[in-house]
Formats: sequence, structure tokens, C-alpha cells
Amino acid sequence: MRVYKGLTLRNQGNADDGSGPTFKYTGSFPSGSGYEFPGTNVAVFTENIFQLTEKWSVTPGARFEFISTKADGYYATKSSPYDDFYYIQNFEKKTNNRAFVFFGLGTSYKPMKGIELYANVSQNYRSVNFNDIRVVNPNARVDSTLSDEKGYTIDGGIRGHVNSWMRYDLSLFYLKYNKRIGSVNTKSADNLENYRLRKNIGDSRNIGFESLIEGDLLKAISKGTSKYKLSVYTNFALIDARYITSLDPSVRKDNLVEFVPPILFRTGVSFGNKLFDVAYQFSHVGKQYSDATNAERSDRAIDGVVPAYQVMDLSATYRWKLFTLSGSINNLLDEKYFTRRADGYPGPGILPSDNRTFYLTLQVKL
Repeated sequence: MRVYKGLTLRNQGNADDGSGPTFKYTGSFPSGSGYEFPGTNVAVFTENIFQLTEKWSVTPGARFEFISTKADGYYATKSSPYDDFYYIQNFEKKTNNRAFVFFGLGTSYKPMKGIELYANVSQNYRSVNFNDIRVVNPNARVDSTLSDEKGYTIDGGIRGHVNSWMRYDLSLFYLKYNKRIGSVNTKSADNLENYRLRKNIGDSRNIGFESLIEGDLLKAISKGTSKYKLSVYTNFALIDARYITSLDPSVRKDNLVEFVPPILFRTGVSFGNKLFDVAYQFSHVGKQYSDATNAERSDRAIDGVVPAYQVMDLSATYRWKLFTLSGSINNLLDEKYFTRRADGYPGPGILPSDNRTFYLTLQVKL
């Protein structure tokens, strides 16, 4: 059982025109908004493993959730469309309480040593959050009728190991969400503004394959007698995520779900022994979209594609008596890429990822 109670304070407003950091707003009250967001969550979960035979087990589970999301505050609007100095405070108080029960079922079968077949099915739930209650941003708005998502997940696969030098996990999955929450690039009624609208887009489904294979080549060759390790791994995911029904005329059936890259590939190699270790990793993330309309670009750059990118990382560790020296170079080739787009500060536009970075750490154990 888990009980959570929290309070988030959020304010938006205008600051001065100085170059340094400041945490005070100009004017008698923030020109954007001022809110308190109290939150309460109670969850009770239970499951049990039924060992039907020596090789076969079944695990049912259930979870009860109570979620209370509240908002108490104000947002400011201009006294007239042409007045940038005087604002009107609009006070509001909202409460969204809901309770529900999830169910899930898993099974595992081990036909022989080192091999396990598994399958699971469970219900999904995704609730609205504080950003879905009130957003004061000319580039973003929220549908007042926004509701939670519900769905289910089915997955199954095979995992195991080959002797002591290799392990693997291969799986297929199907993820379904009804009334999925997403974003669409929208024009205002007078066609003068473009903004991102967060709303229930429609039903979506993700079909995918994921694999993880890792092996120590030196252990395989030497049959476990080598003092060194040469570990190679690869993690590959292939995902087809699409809207199968649409509640918005700008989102066509079979549009790709936003922020779901169709290909994820990571591979790496690690070499070392008890004293040192050197590791290299390569990552590839496929092209994805930032809104449900699959817009290639927008005038304000708040929506559009997120191009595919590749990143390499290198790390090393050396141990000597009480000392451990470790270092890492992230984004080894100084790749220029981004993974997100912002509709507000520090945007609107893309949020570039870090350039080449490195760190060096000396650890002493006494």
C-alpha cells in the first residue's frame, strides 16, 4: 500500500530586463498565473505466484488506485487585445477525483535449463497532470474536456542464457491506448495564431519487437579461464506506433504517434579485468514527430520532425589499492542533434542536446 500527498506551487509572470538571474516578478501580481496544485494518491497492490508445475507458473495481480488532482489559483488575461500593461485576474478552482481497479496476468514456462518462455497482459492507465489543467502560454493550450487514457498491454517472448557467457531476451509487444492524449498544431478561429493544442487525439496502438543480447567473447573462447573480459552487447527495438481512430480532423488514421522513434539501436563493447575497464557505446535513434498531425515543420518551430541522430560515448575506469579513477566522454564526435521542441521558455523551438562533455572522478575508499 502507498499513500502520497503533495503540493506544487507554480507562478508565471514578467521579469525585469536585466541580464542576471532574478526570481521576482514586475508589477503588483504575476501577469501570467499563480496556482496551488494539491495532489493525493492512494494505491493498493497485490499479486501471487501460483507454481502450477515445476516448470510452469501463473501470476495474477490487481491494483486499486485513487487519484485526486486539484487546482486553486488564477490566470491573467489582457484587459483588451491591444493593452499590454493591464491584466484581469481570472480565478478558478478545479477538482478531479477518480478511482479504479487494474488487473494483470503473467505466465512463465521453462521447458529446459537456460530457456524461459513468458507472456503478460495488463491494463493501462494514464492520468492528466498539472500541465493539463492550466497552461498560460500563447503557443500552447489545453482542451477543457481533456480526459484520462485507458488501455492495455500484451507482451511475450523468450529469454535465457547460453552456458555462462551469453544471455538474451527477445520479445514482442502490443500497446493500446483509448483516447490517447497528444498534441496537434492548430490555428486560431481568426487564422492569426498557430499554437499547440493538447487534447484526446484518438485510439492508438504500438506494435514492436525488442531484443537484448550480451556475451563475453573471451569467456566463450577460453571456457571461463581468461583473466580478462571482452563483453559485447546489442539492444534493438523496432516499433510501429499509429493512430487507428481519430477524434480530430487534422489527424488522419495511420498517422504516426508523436515522440515514438520507429528504430532504437544501441550497441557497445567493454574490455577489462579487475583493475581496469574501458567501454564504448553507439546509439541510433530514428526520425520521429513532435505532434499527432505529423507536421514536418511549423512557422514557430513548436512542432515538426525530430531528425534521426547517432551518438557515441566512451568511458574508462582504473582501480589501484584505495583509489579509483574514472572518466567519461559523452557525445564523443560532438554530434549536433535535439530530442525535444519547446512551446515556451527557452523556446519556442528546438532544445539542442549537450555538445561533447567529459568528466573525471577520483574516488578514495578508507
